Amino acid sequence: MPTLVLPDPSLVVLIGAAGSGKSTLATRLFAPDEIVSSDALRAVVSGDEADQTASRIAFRILHRTVAKRLAAGRFTVVDATNVVASVRRPLIARARAAGLPVTAIVF
Repeated sequence: MPTLVLPDPSLVVLIGAAGSGKSTLATRLFAPDEIVSSDALRAVVSGDEADQTASRIAFRILHRTVAKRLAAGRFTVVDATNVVASVRRPLIARARAAGLPVTAIVF
């Protein structure tokens, strides 16, 4: 298996459909405290990671958390579908504002 070398600190954005293996890869390659997961945040908000009615609040928390981590210069992995460019743009803008590089891993 090839080695994945990423700048530290930086932002890694996982991109892919639900069930494509994003979370599995994230847990294999990254420390738990480096991953900001939309599913995990939906579970915190509603008790069910699949509860799409909790997405709005979960993503507000996700973006706030990512912004704080990047501003602090912390390596951050966003585990969400991120399949639409308009959803990725704010994440990229936050990394650029913090002066950090962005890597996308597409599934």
